[in-house]
Amino acid sequence: MLRMDRLRKACVTIQKHVRGWSHRRKVLRMREAAIVLQQYVRGQRQIRKTVTAAALKQGWAAVVIQRYWRSYLTRQIYRMVRSSSIIIQAFTRGWIARKRYKKMMEVQKALVLQKYARAWLARRRFQTLCRLVHNVQLSYRCQQLRRKLEDQAKENRGLLERLTGLAGAHAQGLDKLRCLEAQLGKSVTEKASLEEREKKSKEDATKTIAQLQEEKDKLIVEKQNLEKKLADSATEMKDSFVQIRTTLKEDLEREERLRKIAENNLELQKEENRRLKEERVCLQIQTEEEVQVNTDLQDQVIQLARHVKVRVQRSYSSPGTSR
Repeated sequence: MLRMDRLRKACVTIQKHVRGWSHRRKVLRMREAAIVLQQYVRGQRQIRKTVTAAALKQGWAAVVIQRYWRSYLTRQIYRMVRSSSIIIQAFTRGWIARKRYKKMMEVQKALVLQKYARAWLARRRFQTLCRLVHNVQLSYRCQQLRRKLEDQAKENRGLLERLTGLAGAHAQGLDKLRCLEAQLGKSVTEKASLEEREKKSKEDATKTIAQLQEEKDKLIVEKQNLEKKLADSATEMKDSFVQIRTTLKEDLEREERLRKIAENNLELQKEENRRLKEERVCLQIQTEEEVQVNTDLQDQVIQLARHVKVRVQRSYSSPGTSR
């Protein structure tokens, strides 16, 4: 605003001096015209009295020379004033255009900063949501694994109890076999007296032995089945543990990748902010240079106005001296 006021004052002073100069020129022309008429009348009178042709020619030549000299001076002054006014207008229009361009660039930079800030906030919210979802998923999967492990432990306990029961039944069967063998030994000693009883006892013994053998085979088969089930359950648990470990590793790798992406985004944003700061410093330096140029131009305009005043005063003083 201060620069605009100074430029406006300079323009007003220049216009004032130009208008005064034009009015003075008109007055001087009228005065010169009156003087010329008076001179002409007086000259005619003098000519009528005693004037030669040579003196008349010299007088007219002097008048013509003065007229051309004055017209040359006025043309030079007009050209100087016109060129200075054109220069002032060009500098003022350039200053206004630069000011508009700076405002437009500031608005554009503000929009770019807002865009990057909103994008960073959106990415941060998305990352927090992803982390929360991953934490919930991990907690849910851990709970499921704990439940599976508890169920598997319960099944293993039941299988162990069944194995202990089968082992006790097998021991009872062995005890029965031993008792029968003892009975067979007694029956051998009493064979002579009790042949019929021995036959019956043999038949009963063979039947009981066959039944015990069948029970023994059944127990062996059940034991093998239980061992197979235990091996299968152990392999399934190992597979489930391996799968859970792989899923956990994948989740950790995914979180690590997301963290790296976020770090890269932060580095890019820091570089962008640094570049914007450098541009702002450059713009401040340019504005300071432009202010310095504008002050130099104002000084030049003031010098031109002074020079124009001096030339006008000289032009005003020159007609009086010529007369």
